[in-house]
Amino acid sequence: MDLLEEFKFYHPGFVVKAILVDALYGSGWFMNRAAAVFRTQTISQLSKSQTVRFRHREMSVAQYFATYPGVEMTLRIRAGRK
Repeated sequence: MDLLEEFKFYHPGFVVKAILVDALYGSGWFMNRAAAVFRTQTISQLSKSQTVRFRHREMSVAQYFATYPGVEMTLRIRAGRK
């Protein structure tokens, strides 16, 4: 958790819209603290029958992705080149 708080301190202009966690960091304690540090949502493993809340409406994950399929994006990953 200290790493997230340190990152936020040194990069105050960086906007975190969501935090994705895997099984290693997916404990409830970590997810709640990470969400509190950045005041955002945390996302872990989802099942299609799980209920999520989006824009004050509850729906299944399957229904959400059927309604909001996402947008295609190109990511640029910078390596440590000098």
